[in-house]
Amino acid sequence: MGKNSVAARRSVEATVLVFLMTGFLGLQWYDDENHVRTNFKPPDRVTLAAPGAYGTLGHAAWRLLGREKDTPASLQSPGAAELTLDLETRPLDAQGVKETTGFSLVFRLGDAGGHVWTGVADIPAELAPGRSSRVKVTFTVPQDRLTGTVLELLSSIPGPGAVPVLRFAH
Repeated sequence: MGKNSVAARRSVEATVLVFLMTGFLGLQWYDDENHVRTNFKPPDRVTLAAPGAYGTLGHAAWRLLGREKDTPASLQSPGAAELTLDLETRPLDAQGVKETTGFSLVFRLGDAGGHVWTGVADIPAELAPGRSSRVKVTFTVPQDRLTGTVLELLSSIPGPGAVPVLRFAH
């Protein structure tokens, strides 16, 4: 009876040890994820631009004018389509021209399911402070995601605090 009880006790101890180690690893993973989220990915500070209205991001005002006719992306991407949005930008000063023509902006398109696509912008080179210019931004998205998406502009240059985001309502 002594040998069986020792073996049973050791079996229970090993099982408890496995459960405790799993719990501690899970707790550490959760704590690390929380640490990364709070320290390395700052929250977004969203400014909402009403339909047809200007919104300001940095030193430039932006307005969503509309969207062009959707076209199939290519033969290499079956089921995808190109979504082209027309925007208008008006740099408020020389810094706004620099921000708009440099690589400091990210054009992001998202849906309610959490999918995000990055667009390619065709920004004219002759921007001037106070003068409006048209900008075309093209996204390659699945055809079933052409509706129900939201356009956002954000700065790709990290700074202290929240990331400024300009979101266009539609």
